[in-house]
Amino acid sequence: MIGPSPWSVGAVSANSYIVFDYQDQHDFKFAGLDTAHNKIVIGHRDAAGWQIDEQAAVAGGIGRARAQLAEAVGRQRLRGPAS
Repeated sequence: MIGPSPWSVGAVSANSYIVFDYQDQHDFKFAGLDTAHNKIVIGHRDAAGWQIDEQAAVAGGIGRARAQLAEAVGRQRLRGPAS
C-alpha cells in the first residue's frame, strides 16, 4: 500500500493522480491534477519523500481540463482501435 499523497482532498473536487513506473512504495512516478492549486503535476517518490518534477497551471481550470480529456476519450472510443 502506497498510502495517501500529501495533496489528498476528500471532496467532490478531489485531486486525481496516477502512479506509473512503480518499483516499490518509495520508488515510483506520478502524474495528476491538483485541484486546490489548479495545476497539472508530474513528480516522483523517493526515499526523501514526494518530489514535484514539473507543474503547470491549467488554462480555464481543472474542470475544463477534465472535460477536454473526457471528450478526447469519447472521440477515441468512437474511432475504435488504431489499425
